[in-house]
Amino acid sequence: MPADFDHFLVEEMAGPVVAEIIIGVSRDEAFGLSLLIGAGGILVELLDDTVSLLLPVQKPEIEEAMRSLKVFNLIDSHRGRERGDFDATIDAIMAVAQFAVDNNATLAELDVNPLIIQPKGVIAVDVVSEAVVAHLEDPASRASHNASRRPKAKHEVNEHLGTCEKTSERVENCLLYTSPSPRA
Repeated sequence: MPADFDHFLVEEMAGPVVAEIIIGVSRDEAFGLSLLIGAGGILVELLDDTVSLLLPVQKPEIEEAMRSLKVFNLIDSHRGRERGDFDATIDAIMAVAQFAVDNNATLAELDVNPLIIQPKGVIAVDVVSEAVVAHLEDPASRASHNASRRPKAKHEVNEHLGTCEKTSERVENCLLYTSPSPRA
């Protein structure tokens, strides 16, 4: 059967995996942007293990929120297992939070699931991001706004999180963030 695509990406398998978390950003009309952190991957659907913080946030707030999660036990060497890179995890969450704050005017939501936590470093494997432009009521203004935002938004995503493909107002299914921690 012939393929109907002209390119594909092959990536190294991410491992070893200590834990997986979700990092989400959503917009509430009353409160603005909030950050969700919790057990990720398939555990998102199985466990009620999340915490929400209003943005902007500081690093100590994120560290405290992470330590309050059940999944933190996995990151912190549960039953003698290898410990996950907590500092790289916090740095990745801060990068997502800062991206959200920097793009407050246009970001509707963003989900990173999973962020794979390794013994040395983290990798964001999948992301979905959606921009909001509904606040511009005039269609001509909206079109102008969209045209001016797209290149900047792609640059901002690349600058904060890594390289992604962006189509329309959604960014999805791409490697977003590999921590600067050295690999063993």
